[in-house]
Amino acid sequence: MDSVAGLTATCVVTPPGCTVAIDTASAACVTDTTFAITVSFTGAGPYTISDNKGTAPLTGLAGGTYTFGTYASNTVVTIYLTDPSAVACVDSVAGLTATCVVIPIVCGVTVDTLYADCASDTSFTIFVQFSGVGSNFQISDDQGTTPIGGLTAGLYSFGNYFNSTEVLITVTDLTLVGCDTTVGPVTADCTPVAVCDLAVDTSFATCVSDSTFTVSVQISGSGQFYQVFDNQGSVPFFPASAGTYVFGPFLNGTPVTVSISDLAIFNCFEFVGPITETCGSGGFTLPSAEIWATAGEDYINVSWQAVRPSLISGFFLQRSVDPEFESDWQTIAWVPVNLPMPLPAIFEYADQQVTVNLEYSYRVKIIPALGAEIMSNIANAMIDVPSGIWVGDFYPNPVINSEINFGVRVPVTGEMKWMLYDATGALVLSKVEKALAGQQIYTLELQGLTPGFYFLQVWYEGMLIRSKKILIFN
Repeated sequence: MDSVAGLTATCVVTPPGCTVAIDTASAACVTDTTFAITVSFTGAGPYTISDNKGTAPLTGLAGGTYTFGTYASNTVVTIYLTDPSAVACVDSVAGLTATCVVIPIVCGVTVDTLYADCASDTSFTIFVQFSGVGSNFQISDDQGTTPIGGLTAGLYSFGNYFNSTEVLITVTDLTLVGCDTTVGPVTADCTPVAVCDLAVDTSFATCVSDSTFTVSVQISGSGQFYQVFDNQGSVPFFPASAGTYVFGPFLNGTPVTVSISDLAIFNCFEFVGPITETCGSGGFTLPSAEIWATAGEDYINVSWQAVRPSLISGFFLQRSVDPEFESDWQTIAWVPVNLPMPLPAIFEYADQQVTVNLEYSYRVKIIPALGAEIMSNIANAMIDVPSGIWVGDFYPNPVINSEINFGVRVPVTGEMKWMLYDATGALVLSKVEKALAGQQIYTLELQGLTPGFYFLQVWYEGMLIRSKKILIFN
């Protein structure tokens, strides 16, 4: 006989009509430290939702989507869906949880631009441009100015401050504790810059005896604190303004230099000389003139320097293409002497009735106030092809924004060099660059230089083409 013992089975009766089924169940954070569970199911119900954590059940539910419970972060939850009308009619989802943490809000306010702008001669305002996400920013300072708030990112003007006040600016995001940025200090001095408009209009010597002369200097300008003095120990004129000042008398042949300074403006000065004269019959010097000529692009510039212009009525400027023959000399201009005039006495005339590749000769016939005519030396010039070199004026002069501009026209592309010398003759800046054929505008950067007078030279292919005295106010 054979046998098998212990055979058994557990049989569960599934209630008829049990249709409970959870379609989806998920956990989602509702705060930085808690989460809830969303449950979706179908069926006519009524059904009950419960959990394994003792949360009060939701009862009498029909099919749909429901949010259930509030649980601490990382709690593991099992959700049950039960049909109370049927024994053992239940569905569940276990292992539901979520990790909820505090996500810090980043302070993102940044000041992009900060600068001062003059509001008057004695005060300035500050412009602040900042970026950041939000609509409740505030601008404030360290000077007690009333803050402005409720701002979004952008450009704003702020405050009004006396000259030279050093200001710190703070931009704050009022929605975040401790979210601010401070920049500065920023300041400005809006006092108008005094302009040096001092100029020497004329300077000349006048005989007062056979052995002595005086020197007259006529100056112009708006200053009221000029000092006018010479190199011979005369008593200075101070305070002086625009007008004519006379020094001397001096003995014949004394070299006199007159200097003028505006003591109210740093480095504002002019000087003339040396000026001298030989007076009286014993040392009488006849008037004379030294002439020279230079070719321009389409003209010839004729210049001459006169000795003793006070004894000259004027000049007949003459031109010739065959100077060996007196009959070929033609008078092209009458140039009068208008006294008083600055010394040295230099006259100029631009002769535009010329052609290229032809050499011209020039001379001046001196017409004295008394006595016979006197002829100068002869100067020659010719316009070559190509010339085509031109340098325009320098602007702005005085320099007030650390840069100066000028136009240059050259016939062919070549090397251009500019050199800047201070009042002592020391080279302080130089630059070499390519000058393109044709006309161009060039800008020279002059930052960091001590205010005062400088001399700017422009060279092209090893040839000096322009020299100019400039005043820097930087």
